[in-house]
Amino acid sequence: IASPYYVRRGGFNRIRAWLAGFLIPRADCVRVVSERIRKSIFHKKIAVLPIFSEIKKDFQKKDFPGYDFVILMVSRLTREKNISLALAAMREVIKEYPRFLLVIVGEGPERKKLEREVLDGLEANVRFEGRQPDLSGYYQSADCLLLTSDYEGYGLVAIEAIGNGLPVVMTEVGMAEEIIKNGENGIIVPVGDKTRLAESLLRLKREESFRRSLSEGARKTKLPYASFEEYRDKLINSWKTCRA
Repeated sequence: IASPYYVRRGGFNRIRAWLAGFLIPRADCVRVVSERIRKSIFHKKIAVLPIFSEIKKDFQKKDFPGYDFVILMVSRLTREKNISLALAAMREVIKEYPRFLLVIVGEGPERKKLEREVLDGLEANVRFEGRQPDLSGYYQSADCLLLTSDYEGYGLVAIEAIGNGLPVVMTEVGMAEEIIKNGENGIIVPVGDKTRLAESLLRLKREESFRRSLSEGARKTKLPYASFEEYRDKLINSWKTCRA
């Protein structure tokens, strides 16, 4: 709600931001999912509790014949996810590497609009997979995860990606610089920056050693929780902190 991009998305978001400004100071305590959100609001009692996600290791790899670099997006197809930015970056990337493929997993109200955008020269380089019950095979088959949101509270798919050893290229939202570290397990670019986004994707293709180092960094990243039990204990502790 503190992101300037949030309030630009329409009247409902402005109302929500106003309500947050009214309610948060009156709350006994506040629980948020990331340090970015904690730093954006003022309250004397704030608990940071990241979202829990079980990282699945059982998978059947997906096959994308005819392509030598696969970019994965897992997202609701909504305006704030700014998937049009990813398509704009792809137009730049395929000028140099025509065998790049962008795989988009997810559904939402923007799908028809995005499919029309793809018809303008990206038909061979973008694939819509719809909603999928199991994502582990996609994570294991891609070369990187792409997240282009204008704002995020957290960004769970990025956590799932690095949990599968997949480098992340993302805008500076959610847990960027908190868990996704620039140059260590991913690349972070400014929100809305098509040029930097395209350059980052091209660098992953050109510099194989860099891409491997990011993959290794992803595998070594300490995730927020080792188990559901650890999440449960921290959740209960956040309630206790609130009551103290």
